[in-house]
Amino acid sequence: AVYAATNSGILKIVGGQVVDTIESSNAVTDLICSNGLFALTENTVYKIENGTMVQVSAIELTAASRFIKTASGNIFITIDSGIARFNPTESPAIEIIEPGLPENIVSSAACDDNVYVLLENGDIYEYSNILREVTTSTSNCTEIASTGNGILWAICNDGSVSRICINCNTTFTITSQPETCDGSHNASLTVSASGATSYSIDNGQSWQSGGSFANISGGYRHILAKNSANKIIAD
Repeated sequence: AVYAATNSGILKIVGGQVVDTIESSNAVTDLICSNGLFALTENTVYKIENGTMVQVSAIELTAASRFIKTASGNIFITIDSGIARFNPTESPAIEIIEPGLPENIVSSAACDDNVYVLLENGDIYEYSNILREVTTSTSNCTEIASTGNGILWAICNDGSVSRICINCNTTFTITSQPETCDGSHNASLTVSASGATSYSIDNGQSWQSGGSFANISGGYRHILAKNSANKIIAD
């Protein structure tokens, strides 16, 4: 079965057909399945039991509150201006761990084992064991998402998408040899970055363990480097 959050409750969908509706007096903003099905509304967290919504814990949420699940399975909830840890098998199930962000959260994402939140002023914060500011360069962006490998994507008001490399704290050393003539495909490129174990010269479409690239065509190359933890560290 597939469950869908709506303004009036939760829809249960089987085979493309709605087979059940679980009504709610408040709009359901997010759902997660972890030791049961849980739902967020603007005012609290619910567990779905026998077709009804049973309150788990009274906690003040907002329309932007969302569940966040990391790669290791840890679950968090964004609250008004902070982050709470959610563990449905413990009591209490919700523990506020970071209540004091300087602005309200408008979007959130998990990237690998870390949680990232975008604030109203465009700042992005990372939470792993501590909270730290990552960037202040997304003032016109309204949403963030992640595909892993230490990369966040910021969706901006003008419809553009910006890539943010969280772990890019090193630079490339590059030497190159151009084609002997146009179309000869005998150009070469050697790149290195401290801590890198693999490299790509086609924006991540393919990777190799060494930084030497031979018999390539001339032109623009988007170079990336990853470390042994499979995180991009140079872009």
